[in-house]
Amino acid sequence: LLQDSLDYRALTGLVKAYKHKGNNHSASIYRRKVVESSYIEGLEALQAGLYPQAQKHFETALGVVPDYSLALNRLGDIQLALGDSSAALKLYRRSIESDPHFAATHNTLGELLLALGQLAQAQAAFDQAIDLDINHIDAYLGLGRLYELQKKWNKSAAQYKTALLIDPE
Repeated sequence: LLQDSLDYRALTGLVKAYKHKGNNHSASIYRRKVVESSYIEGLEALQAGLYPQAQKHFETALGVVPDYSLALNRLGDIQLALGDSSAALKLYRRSIESDPHFAATHNTLGELLLALGQLAQAQAAFDQAIDLDINHIDAYLGLGRLYELQKKWNKSAAQYKTALLIDPE
């Protein structure tokens, strides 16, 4: 795993040195290991509620792979936890631009948009999550809550019933 003292400039310098010497394969392996270890350390810090440390690790991963959708998604989670829904919204959208096939990010975006009262956009995000993963239970639950807010009781009940069919527990 990465040491906290590892300086990002040193990391990128090492990757450039590998490439300069014609060791593209070695540089690629090294980059992948840096991204993986940074992401794992970021997750551990996030789970412990250590947001600044988690943010640092995810940003390190993004420094190596700028469009790493999972790191963007987790940075959005951090911003949301810190109360900055605007920054979270931007990060979730960047994550989706980077990897539009990850249902969980569409669902998380839908949850945030629902909380912000942007119901049409929230519905589109939940629908996209379901299109990508027909068994994404959280998206059905999100749609159920959305329809409740709109007082569309039958549609709401249908979404909850679908969620129960997927997972009766």
